[in-house]
Amino acid sequence: MHIIKKREENTHILGNMEAGQDLLIAGTVAQTGTHSAVPYYMEKLKMYFTDSFIQESSVVRTMIPITDPIWEQAGAKGLLEVGEGGIFAALWEASSVFHKGFFVELQQIPIRQGTIELCEVMGLNPYRLESGECVLLSTNNGYDTIRFLGEKGIQAAWVGKIEKGMRCRILNDGAEGFLERPKEDELHRIICPKTDSI
Repeated sequence: MHIIKKREENTHILGNMEAGQDLLIAGTVAQTGTHSAVPYYMEKLKMYFTDSFIQESSVVRTMIPITDPIWEQAGAKGLLEVGEGGIFAALWEASSVFHKGFFVELQQIPIRQGTIELCEVMGLNPYRLESGECVLLSTNNGYDTIRFLGEKGIQAAWVGKIEKGMRCRILNDGAEGFLERPKEDELHRIICPKTDSI
């Protein structure tokens, strides 16, 4: 599988995505960003959750690098490591790099319930939070790929399909919208807040 693009000297996109392929996510989104954001909101979070819930819900689980042979063995054709900007930024980048569109069912994107609850209290959009612990991939047979990865201890979920053209459609509870150009990672609002010049 050939290298398409590198991020900070590390391979982060491999292969190719073609129309008709299933689109999967391995891992769960927003864990890295949630973990980084929690210390800034700890006092507020403790008003709603126990320490153990906060800790468990913000644990980051590592993911196998996309250069590992296991992905090709699983039938992956195109791979992209999700990073800064979250899954929405990764989807936009995949469309731009591979010159393909897609439809994604928002409710199928794998995200832990604890992450959703923490982000709600922190006022952060989990789909725009750094997600260094998951991989976006395409495959000709999503079911077989999900089953193979599951046998290797890697959680994966079907989230949509690659399509011709460049439309990036997001389906949410029956309503259709279109993915907007990525905004800055939600963490930037916390760590590097904009201030008015004096």
